[in-house]
Amino acid sequence: MFDSPDVGENLWDHLALPQQRKLRSPAPGASIRSPAFNDPVFTTGSPSDWHTTDSIDPQELKTALARDSGVLVRENEGLLRRASCHLGMLMLYIGVPLDETLVTTYAQNLLPISRGAITLKSADISDQPAIDHNHYATASDQYRLRTAVPTFAKFMNTSPVVDPFTEEAVPPGLKMIREESSDAEIDERLKAATMTLQHPAGKVTANMGKVVDTEFRVEGVQWLRAIDASARHTPISCPGRVSCGFDFGWREHVMM
Repeated sequence: MFDSPDVGENLWDHLALPQQRKLRSPAPGASIRSPAFNDPVFTTGSPSDWHTTDSIDPQELKTALARDSGVLVRENEGLLRRASCHLGMLMLYIGVPLDETLVTTYAQNLLPISRGAITLKSADISDQPAIDHNHYATASDQYRLRTAVPTFAKFMNTSPVVDPFTEEAVPPGLKMIREESSDAEIDERLKAATMTLQHPAGKVTANMGKVVDTEFRVEGVQWLRAIDASARHTPISCPGRVSCGFDFGWREHVMM
């Protein structure tokens, strides 16, 4: 047994706001349970076939990052060095209940800088670990998700995208999100309905040289490397399935 207390630090994941949209008619087969929804491709993974991205105002991001660090952010800061896809927008052809009348959209921040941790509760291996995602903890993450949500609302209300839909199916007690929704309204909705997209990563590279070395060999354990997503220190601005291809590529590179 080797004591490695830094394992579990630097946890990051994608936080998203799911929203359900009502179809004007289930006839086109745009949602699961419709008899016309019969393309076998959608049985091999998530019922989705597109994912769009958008950037943000670099000056607003620079201001937010300065609030996070407490110092002025240099232009060559990683998130400011070049135009990047910060906002992700995804649609799944499925809703709850599964009655062929709903689809679900997700607005997300693809490049979060909030970091959480996974720790052991006890020495009992049957105990579940304690997971603190610490989502939405930084000003820059808050700015980008607050931007993603109304940006997607605008997108979903623009023809021809809007044509198959009536309106958002709003959870009881909450307000509909619109392009002009305030930060306070967006935060209220985020607190009530956000979810992780189950892309956890970064858990062994918070302190390169303490958990793994620069060849991803686990310190203190012979013949063991950490070359899954837990060794990916920072997110990359692309859909989760594409980033899996990135993981496969660098694994092969590390093992060569």
